[in-house]
Amino acid sequence: SAQVFPAAGIPYSVKQRGGVIFEFNQEASLGVDPFTGISTITDYFFHGDLARMLPLLAAAVGERYEA
Repeated sequence: SAQVFPAAGIPYSVKQRGGVIFEFNQEASLGVDPFTGISTITDYFFHGDLARMLPLLAAAVGERYEA
């Protein structure tokens, strides 16, 4: 869970090392600014559950590289 440590610290560790964060969830939960409600750490946010959204992302990426 992105709310329970030590697992919640993984995205911050990834960002410190120059990684990119993809978040798949019903609502932003990683590093959310309490005033704006916007994630301060997520690079790409996909609204919805992983099982539904990941195949859509894979198809879009595949179409881009096939063209």
